[in-house]
Amino acid sequence: MRNDAYVIRRRYDRLREAVDKMRDKNKKIYLLRALDQMEPTLLMIEEQPVSLMEKRRMIRYLNTGIGNIGDMLHARKEVLK
Repeated sequence: MRNDAYVIRRRYDRLREAVDKMRDKNKKIYLLRALDQMEPTLLMIEEQPVSLMEKRRMIRYLNTGIGNIGDMLHARKEVLK
């Protein structure tokens, strides 16, 4: 079984690359800010020892956030307005 931090980091990096390639500046800035808010939590999971309960809470937060940003990335313009 792979490390949870590794899997989440890989999903995060792929999503960040996809957002960086966007042409719509307003949407790009909005999504980058949302990704930047998740970065400290991801770093904490990777680098610091945390209890299992805290780790699960942080992983749930990251998975939800990455999923929401992915949905917004692939959403049509009408949904965002």
